Amino acid sequence: ASPSNQVTDSSGHGTFVAGIIGATGSNGMGVIGGAPGVTLLPVEVLDCTGAGTTADAAAGILYAARMGAQVINLSFGGAEPSMTLQEAIVTATGTFGAVVVAASGNQGTRGVTYPARYRQVIAVGASDRNSPDARASFSNWGPEVDVVAPGVDLVSTVPQALCDGRWSCPAGQPYSLASGTSFAAAQVAALAALIRSH
Repeated sequence: ASPSNQVTDSSGHGTFVAGIIGATGSNGMGVIGGAPGVTLLPVEVLDCTGAGTTADAAAGILYAARMGAQVINLSFGGAEPSMTLQEAIVTATGTFGAVVVAASGNQGTRGVTYPARYRQVIAVGASDRNSPDARASFSNWGPEVDVVAPGVDLVSTVPQALCDGRWSCPAGQPYSLASGTSFAAAQVAALAALIRSH
């Protein structure tokens, strides 16, 4: 199927990640992303429950790369390797020159999930809120982790329609609090975008 321009986020996870990366600042509202003003290309590869196929993920990566994405954030992961997914990442990085950033996983165990585990990917773990030098309890760890970033109690954007109990939105505003390596990875993707923009 060909991609559509539908950007409705049924779970809020993608919007939260996008806000960490590029939420507009200096407007007296909400939060500011790490790379405000960056152009975001949302590509939905998972369903509303967070499930999906490696074929869909690979297609999404290739689509983003072909559309000119210079940084590709992959805030998802799984336990099993996939040649299809790895080949898409190799193409995105090698042929198109994209930087690929991915979350290490939230199981709190040794062993980084795929696709973060691939050597072409910047694997991001999460640091603890009270001690930046400490690993967040849920963050996967291992030699594949390239960098860590804050991942506990981050504030970002959520779709207004999901402020109905699925996300806790103070005063009904479209912002919420969440933790995870997905959101640590988003900060590293924002930094990569800033570096690329310069």
